[in-house]
Amino acid sequence: MLYVRKIHLKLDKLASHDDLTDLPNRRCFHEELAKLLLLKERNNSKLSLIFIDIDNFKYVNDTKGHDVGDKVLISLAKILNSNVRKSDFVARWGGEEFIILLIDSDINQAQIIAEQLRSQVAQSNQLAQYAQQQVTISLGVTSATEKDNVDTILKRADLALYKAKSAGKNCIVSS
Repeated sequence: MLYVRKIHLKLDKLASHDDLTDLPNRRCFHEELAKLLLLKERNNSKLSLIFIDIDNFKYVNDTKGHDVGDKVLISLAKILNSNVRKSDFVARWGGEEFIILLIDSDINQAQIIAEQLRSQVAQSNQLAQYAQQQVTISLGVTSATEKDNVDTILKRADLALYKAKSAGKNCIVSS
């Protein structure tokens, strides 16, 4: 019975976490966002999202190798986790994209946190050492409204991220 329980726990973790970074994965993030949107509605609390993409990551992967790309992803996951509150929720969205749920944070607080993250990454000697060049991120920031559901808030954050990438990268766009 104990063996079966251990296998169930391992399967649950495999289904909900990214194997490389050990962060929650996209599926787990979706579930958490849906739950927190309901809590936001009930408690009239604030909730914000930061969508993050590593700038020029394909170049790092293609020229330095996937092992170096993996080190960059793992290191970035650690930077993100160590620069947000324990109550916030950091997940790997996929590829070189990450997403953060900021609990009890309005758009202004989210922008401040996003700038801290952008700056920490740009100044990271470890990331630069791995990639043999400066590593930067682009960030899309948004806050939940009364009318939001999982799809609408994600679409808005994604659009803000797209605008940040189009604006020259290594920047933040709020929506």
